[in-house]
Amino acid sequence: MGICLLYRAVYMSIGSKYHKCYRNFMALNKLTVITHHNLHSNIRNLHSSAALRIKDPYSVLGIPRTASVMEIKKKFRELAKKYHPDLNSSPDAKQKMAEITSAYDILSDPQKKKFYDQTGVASDDVGGHGANSGFDTSGFDAASGFGFGDSSFMFSDFAEMFSRMASGDTSSSFSGATRGDDIQTEITLKFMEAIRGCSKCIRIPAKIACDDCNGLGRQPGTGVSTCKICNGTGVQRMERGPIIIGVPCRSCSGSGQIVTHPCRACGGTGERAQTKSVQVDVPPGVRQGMQMRIPNQGHVGRRGGKPGHLFLNINIEPHSHFRWIDDNIHVDVPITLKQCLLGGTISVPTLDGVVEMQILPSSQPNSVKTLKGRGPPKMDSNTNGNLLVHLQLQLPVNMSEKQKQLIIEFDNLCEESGTCDERAWKNSKKKSFFSF
Repeated sequence: MGICLLYRAVYMSIGSKYHKCYRNFMALNKLTVITHHNLHSNIRNLHSSAALRIKDPYSVLGIPRTASVMEIKKKFRELAKKYHPDLNSSPDAKQKMAEITSAYDILSDPQKKKFYDQTGVASDDVGGHGANSGFDTSGFDAASGFGFGDSSFMFSDFAEMFSRMASGDTSSSFSGATRGDDIQTEITLKFMEAIRGCSKCIRIPAKIACDDCNGLGRQPGTGVSTCKICNGTGVQRMERGPIIIGVPCRSCSGSGQIVTHPCRACGGTGERAQTKSVQVDVPPGVRQGMQMRIPNQGHVGRRGGKPGHLFLNINIEPHSHFRWIDDNIHVDVPITLKQCLLGGTISVPTLDGVVEMQILPSSQPNSVKTLKGRGPPKMDSNTNGNLLVHLQLQLPVNMSEKQKQLIIEFDNLCEESGTCDERAWKNSKKKSFFSF
């Protein structure tokens, strides 16, 4: 009672569709029985290892695993000058600099470098399983190919791993293809470009396939050899106490193949940095702060993997007259004292040109009139928002004596007729204010 099998737990998480493969694997491999307490402890360790996934520091710095201390330091200085936020104004410079610093922190420290080469994780991120902890890393020999280079592989590719190990298939190589990293940058649009939509060509720094090796990472005319550690499967079975885990082979990075003659141009990475042009079709009605996703326009994938995506943060330049708030456009239109009192026709600028609008007599200053359907297009429907017209009373300045006298006469006439009696207005407001 209380006795469980780790493989049974993994099988339940994958689904019954792999039941036959699971049975074959059980028959071909000696299973280790784990107590209920140890099972939960080990499962916690497996789940926590997924959080330890980091970018390969060698790939970040663009150096081979055989690079010397001087080569590591030289490459770090070169990249630091290129991506330091004080010297590089690109939006992703800060993130790139953080990755470079983290990679150098691992590879410049002999103990951290050794721990990473043996386990595939950074010692600082392992908590109690660091390089100086009581966790035994002696069994994780880099030459043997055991490690946690990509922790997500443990669960996402368990089905394939079981199938390979159960069938004894070592002839077909595991591709080890990985999708390229995403790129985030900003695109600035003019006000009317965002309203009507547009097509823009932008230039972004990106990793593209190396021209010399076509992204293969090896010198032209040379081939690859089957990895002797994993026999070309890209999967290595690791036994640590009561746990048996399939992990990507550290010797070949899960590809099943060894590049014997790395490309001199890219150092075997299969990629190089270049500024590339991307044509972007911006739909009508995009808003400030929105993010567009351009599929497969990010960094190139490795070992034949798909490229990453390009994410564009939308920034819209302000307009000299219009204000874009939610689904509506706001505009201020000046009116004269005569138009305010007697009404009339005013000219209103809209997104489609100037239109005439009637205002009623005694229109109050700062009142808002609505022109329906004259606003920006709504992306979630085929309708448009409204144009909200704010009436701004323009009072005369530097009036002549005659104008002042006419204003006084007008005010006296209003008091006599009671149309704008200030005392009556104050009394009515006073009564309403104290009526609660």
